[in-house]
Amino acid sequence: FAWADFSDADFFTTTANEFAARATGGVRFVTAIDGAGNTTRSVKINSNGELDFGSQTRQMLNLWGPTSYGVGVQTETLYGRSNNNFAWFRGGVHADGMYDAGSGGSVLATLQSGASASTVTGTFRALAFTATSDREQKTDMAPTDGADILARVVSMPISTWAYKAERDAGFRHIGPTAQDFRERFGVGYDDKSIATVDADGVALAAIQGLNAKLEARIAEQAGEIAALRADMATLRATTKDIATLQTAMQLLLRERATIAAR
Repeated sequence: FAWADFSDADFFTTTANEFAARATGGVRFVTAIDGAGNTTRSVKINSNGELDFGSQTRQMLNLWGPTSYGVGVQTETLYGRSNNNFAWFRGGVHADGMYDAGSGGSVLATLQSGASASTVTGTFRALAFTATSDREQKTDMAPTDGADILARVVSMPISTWAYKAERDAGFRHIGPTAQDFRERFGVGYDDKSIATVDADGVALAAIQGLNAKLEARIAEQAGEIAALRADMATLRATTKDIATLQTAMQLLLRERATIAAR
């Protein structure tokens, strides 16, 4: 079936059983109106081929489910909705398996609750990454032993390395492996990744441990210095007493010499 506007040119279907339409001014579907007949829900294909969903905030695309997976607009926000996970792929073809980029594809990044078994190869760039750290969002809080954390950090291998996906690009990084980090601290989702909040926490706890170690050493040295000063004061007093005694002995020897000369 072919439907065409008044443009002065022939218009044909391009394959069997095809519905083809030409509307150079665009296409508009109105799906809801108010009591006065004004449009409240519509979908348009503009004359430049763009989809236009109007100015009503709602979920415009229901991709599957019927509304569990989709894209929409709310106040000053564009959102994507998923019942479970999000993934960003590079290349490949469609595959039904979770986090499967398909033949020739790679997983750039994933977003999910908890741990993920996928191997990602992408890099997120932003001015800053802000992790939730609100006290009200935390539970089962327990104090850390800074000295113990410091000792574990000292024992952990730190090396420079390159990701296999970036091997030919010449990019290098520095840090521990997730396996070594997990073995020493036992935090995070798995032994394949290190959460930035955990790396930051370990660094801060280790700094506290180092500070406590330095303060203890400074206090110990202060005691040693005070003892040395006391010894020096005693030595000075002893030296002064010896000098006084020497002077007295010299006077006594002179007097005896005088008496003997008489």
